[in-house]
Order: sequence, then C-alpha cells, then structure tokens
Amino acid sequence: MPAEYQITAFLDNEDSPDIMNPIHSTAVAATYGYKAPLVGGVTVYGWGARPIMAVLGDAWLEDGWVDVSFRRPVFPGDVLTISATEEGDGARLAWTNQAGAACIEGRPGVERRRGWAKSRCRGGGVPSPPRRRCRT
Repeated sequence: MPAEYQITAFLDNEDSPDIMNPIHSTAVAATYGYKAPLVGGVTVYGWGARPIMAVLGDAWLEDGWVDVSFRRPVFPGDVLTISATEEGDGARLAWTNQAGAACIEGRPGVERRRGWAKSRCRGGGVPSPPRRRCRT
C-alpha cells in the first residue's frame, strides 16, 4: 500500500554564515545564486523514514537500505510530499516540492537475510580490508 507524508521544509540550524557548512545560511547561499539557504540533505533525507516504514515495516530498521539521488535543492518553506510505493522486493521513494518537481528520488529495500552487506561485495564474500599505503 502506498504511503505519503507532507512536510513544510525548515532549517534545523542557526541561519548564520558562521555555521560549519555555510551554504545552509541565507548570506552564503545568496553568494552562490540560491534564492534562500539550502535545507540540509541529511535533514531532508530523514523525513523519508516515515513513508519507508509505512511501506516496508520494522524490518527496514534492522536490515534496510536506501539508495537516493538528490535532484534539486530544498529551501525553507518548500512543501514537500514524500511518497513510497511498493515495487518488487523494495519500494520507490520520491520527494517532490509544491511545484511537482522531484527533489530526491530513491529506492529503499530490505535484505531479508542477515549479513546483507556481504552479498553486495564482489563474489558475495566478506568485504576486503582497507588497503594501506606505505610511504618509504
């Protein structure tokens, strides 16, 4: 069953050019030609949890994953509709703004067996350890 959630976007930080990532402030965003500060991608992504949970259930918290593409910025005051629909063994996920433009698109899913990360590695084995570069 499809799930839909609507939220009016907001900044979750102080609107100051002195913050850690100042593109999320009015002053710095304007210097790059944006009409307003950008709402943080992690914040916008987090708003997708509710519709994902409605479609994929609690199993997503334990063994879930999501692959997303950020298409356009989200600004404070944008009215986002976040929808999830079941598709095959996962779902389709979309964040659209009040103009109907896609801001983020994605595909969440649940790997129904333990150790799903192993199945995503070359040959289905255990991930290779990081390679160390030695300087001589």
